[in-house]
Amino acid sequence: MNIYFELIDDPRSYPEDSAGENGNYMNICCSCDKDFVGNKHRMICKTCQKENKEKWDSLTEEEQTSVMIKNCEAIQKIFNK
Repeated sequence: MNIYFELIDDPRSYPEDSAGENGNYMNICCSCDKDFVGNKHRMICKTCQKENKEKWDSLTEEEQTSVMIKNCEAIQKIFNK
């Protein structure tokens, strides 16, 4: 069987993207390295996205702010080299 058809029904995939022009691409999740189908610009599978959102939502506002500041600092280091 074609791997695409196996992946389209996978819980990691985004079948709702398939109606869009760029919604039927095979991608590799940057978090778990597993294949999924979705918009060509998606970088994370639906399973990891849900897990990350649950973790984020469990943080206090102060913790969220701290994470955002650390991420901004890391990005600034990359671009200021």
